[in-house]
Amino acid sequence: MNLDLNQLRILIALDDERNISRAAEKLYVSQSAASHNLAKLRQRFNDQLFRSY
Repeated sequence: MNLDLNQLRILIALDDERNISRAAEKLYVSQSAASHNLAKLRQRFNDQLFRSY
């Protein structure tokens, strides 16, 4: 399985922050970019990761 480094960083930040905006801020990326990477992760794992976001 190829996991993009940015996707892994978002996954870890989301686990830490439990908020997409704070995770994006922590990583110095836009909320849109973080959401895009989360969507890719959800598609990859065929699951609604972090459903509360």
